Amino acid sequence: MLISLATCSWILLTILSVVPARHRPHIGVSGNIEHIIAYVLAALVTKLAFSRLSSLKQIVAFSSASAFFEFCQIWIPGRSPGIDNWAASTFGAAIGILLAQAFLARVHIPSNPR
Repeated sequence: MLISLATCSWILLTILSVVPARHRPHIGVSGNIEHIIAYVLAALVTKLAFSRLSSLKQIVAFSSASAFFEFCQIWIPGRSPGIDNWAASTFGAAIGILLAQAFLARVHIPSNPR
């Protein structure tokens, strides 16, 4: 279930990143805060779903995806790429992964449940 949720979060990040501005929903805060919230949530569920994958690799994956999405926005009506958006996304992903790590460290999950 977590893997499905993580997959859906990546699909949602992709859609929200490449849809024209007039079709993108807003939650009433600055764009960078929206980036942070979206990436915290996606990274949190991704780290929980793929807990054995290196946190650094996951942060690099989110940061790279965000940079790619920002680059793609050059050609999307009403959108404009921004280094600040990329930085907010990367920061959000790092926070989400750290929160997931803290949760996983506190919860003991048996490796071979009976």
